[in-house]
Amino acid sequence: MYNWLNRLPPYDCQVSVDPDVDALDCTAESFCNIWFMITGVRVSPRALAVMAGLKTPSNRRVINIINTVNSRGLVLYSDCPTPINFTMDSYYAPLNAQESKTFPVHVDLVPPDINVSPINAELDWGLQFPVPTRHMVAIVAPAVPVTESIYFDSELGAALKKVADTTTSGKGPATVSYQTSIKILKGARMLVFFQVKGNPTWWILGDGEWVGFSDMPALTSYVHGRPYTLSPIQLDQAEFNKIPANPDVFKS
Repeated sequence: MYNWLNRLPPYDCQVSVDPDVDALDCTAESFCNIWFMITGVRVSPRALAVMAGLKTPSNRRVINIINTVNSRGLVLYSDCPTPINFTMDSYYAPLNAQESKTFPVHVDLVPPDINVSPINAELDWGLQFPVPTRHMVAIVAPAVPVTESIYFDSELGAALKKVADTTTSGKGPATVSYQTSIKILKGARMLVFFQVKGNPTWWILGDGEWVGFSDMPALTSYVHGRPYTLSPIQLDQAEFNKIPANPDVFKS
């Protein structure tokens, strides 16, 4: 069983410090946390939440997140970081040019399999009430019974929590009512290249490591007519260093 506890993302809180406002974008937060654990690339939950229209309650479904990712792409966290303080209106304000620099990806929902991805799970409290509380999280260490599972959270408190220890006032402990894994699809999709700011080498993610191209003829030979990003996604050196780089940089 794959140990995702070794690949935890940076903690990103969906609750503003001042004023005390919850962005209610847990479906985007959970997806972005899982994306980081699979790829090592930190992407913006706020950008995804805005593109998916999560300010509207009926849009806060997992399938809407998947459809938005496939149709609109993702944005690097450094281009659209989560503010410490926000209101609902400021959080869901339209993205500016910097915040909307998307790169294309193609993902799908598959049956829950911890060896494919952390489990994208819905926690529920008070299902016996007319309006239960629901929250999406990333289970990183599943257990039997499921209430002993450990998940990575975007709400207040510790980033890692146990399902059985999570309660909501007046509604008792959490139950897990929905589980799925997220699979990054390969094949006939646009090739996405990255570049460390100030460095001319173009990089692409391949089999869990960076593969570099030091000149355009070498890159063109690799692309071989496939669609690719005409401008590479810019990364800070620290972001780049989170994934190992292949020592062989291809050149013509």
